[in-house]
Amino acid sequence: MSYTQVKAFNQAKGGKVKYFCLRNVRLGYGIPAKYDTAWQAWGKTKQHKNRNVPKLDVPLYYSYITTLDGVRKNYGHIAVKLANGKVWSDGKTYTNSASLEKAMPAIKYVGWGESVNEVKVIKEEEDMYKGHSGKYWYQQYIHKTKVSKVWRSRYAGIVGKIKSLIGGLK
Repeated sequence: MSYTQVKAFNQAKGGKVKYFCLRNVRLGYGIPAKYDTAWQAWGKTKQHKNRNVPKLDVPLYYSYITTLDGVRKNYGHIAVKLANGKVWSDGKTYTNSASLEKAMPAIKYVGWGESVNEVKVIKEEEDMYKGHSGKYWYQQYIHKTKVSKVWRSRYAGIVGKIKSLIGGLK
C-alpha cells in the first residue's frame, strides 16, 4: 500500500508534558482535543497491527497499563514515527521505535494508525486499477507508470487479437 501525508507533524509545536502523550502528539499535528487517553484514540483509528510503517509522520500506538491518581487501567501511549525514521515521543527524539521501547519498557507496541482523535494524518492512495476497465485502465496505467513503447505496442497487439477473436465468435 502507498500512503500520502495529510497532516504533517511539527516537532516544535508538540507538547512535552509527561503522561500527556496524546495531547503532546495532537498539538504537533494541530489536532483538537477529543479523547482522554491514547488507548481511546487507538480504538478509533484505522489500525495496522504490524511494523510496516510508511515513511511519513505516522502515529505509533502502545499499550501502557499504569496507575494514575489511584486509577489503574490501560491509558496507552502514542508516539510519532517521523518520515526520517526517527521516533518522537513527549518532546524527545529516539533513533527508532526499538530505542523508545527500551527507554520505556512498560509500553507494548500494538500498531500504527492513520489518524489521531479521528483526524486523518495520512491516507491510503487510491488504487489506480479500482473502477477502471479496458482502454481507460490501460491509459491510466501508461500515464502513471510511463511504461516503455515496446510494452505499449505489445499490449496494443494483444488487445487487437482479442478483439478479432471476439468478433469472430459473433
